[in-house]
Amino acid sequence: MIHAILLDSSILFHHHGVKCLVLSMYSDWIKNGKEVDLLVCDDNGQIRVLEPDAASIENLFFSGESFIGDKKTNIISKLSRSMQKKISRSTNINVNISQLNLFNNKKVYDQLTISAPWLVVPHLPLPKARSTKVIALDTIPIQYFFDNPNNHSLHMFAHAHHLGYQYASSQDGFLCISPSTLESVKKLGYLEENTPAEVLPYFMPPGFSSICNDELVGVQRENTAILAAPFDTRKGLDLMPQILNDSSITKVNIIGNIRCKLELVKAFFNELNINDVTWYANASFATKKRLFLEAKVLVFPSYNEGLGLPMIEAYACGCRCLAFSHLSSNVLHAKDQMNSIEEFRGELSTDKLSSHDPLYYSRYAKKLCEV
Repeated sequence: MIHAILLDSSILFHHHGVKCLVLSMYSDWIKNGKEVDLLVCDDNGQIRVLEPDAASIENLFFSGESFIGDKKTNIISKLSRSMQKKISRSTNINVNISQLNLFNNKKVYDQLTISAPWLVVPHLPLPKARSTKVIALDTIPIQYFFDNPNNHSLHMFAHAHHLGYQYASSQDGFLCISPSTLESVKKLGYLEENTPAEVLPYFMPPGFSSICNDELVGVQRENTAILAAPFDTRKGLDLMPQILNDSSITKVNIIGNIRCKLELVKAFFNELNINDVTWYANASFATKKRLFLEAKVLVFPSYNEGLGLPMIEAYACGCRCLAFSHLSSNVLHAKDQMNSIEEFRGELSTDKLSSHDPLYYSRYAKKLCEV
């Protein structure tokens, strides 16, 4: 069978979580002997062909980085509108999409996987396939629109999800990233009685399966916490300073761009009592791995989550994860599901952090992804 995965330039440059998921899936399929074309829709609506092998994915899609600072006071001095614009345009992609070969529109695939619902738009001629499925990431934009009906950009993004999910219902169904996504798609009426839908297995992100035991135990893990994409209001940004200030954490590593108002980022750093902070808006694979290996715990108090790929990355690096039990990603938990701020504080005490076992979490990640 010949497969194709379709994504677009916005996924490669702006939707980091979706990019990681799609490339993890692609890498897994290639390693398991599937014939797969990776197709990307450029900014002009033309479909081009990416041709990476599994070994080159890290260098092509996770190589560049944007370092902001390594001390809280230094970071605060840099926070400005111009800095926000600069890092919003930064990327860790090493691919010139405009120079890729154009897709041969006469080719017919056995299965086409559309990596996001917003790719189903009237002006984009989709590749021909005997079976077409859409990845259901979440229904969060649709749910948020109900609460903010006058937000035009949110309305357009929610409508794009709506069109994509309608299309999936008319084709060969859904590939949902989590059981809760499947339930939310069903609740919103997109799953008709005979619409096929399945939950995707968990894929180890590219590069993380090769981390050896010597790396896990050979690094000095002080009382360091890592935050993954925290500058987003639905990620529990408002809770993080309080959680960290009331803990025995002495250093914080941050990976992630700004996806909220700049004032909220400034408030986070002003409220945080820890000065030893390292922040990369974008991180190469090597840097991301190093930051996870330095940390004992990923603090992830997200209010709403699709899959939670940072949890898999953290576990693969022997790093513990603390997240709310109500997350859709609670199926990823090894054993640490928080129900309150107080529980976060308790698990970040000196005694709890000293009992950290990196090999346990690494084995758990491999079992979770069947590596």
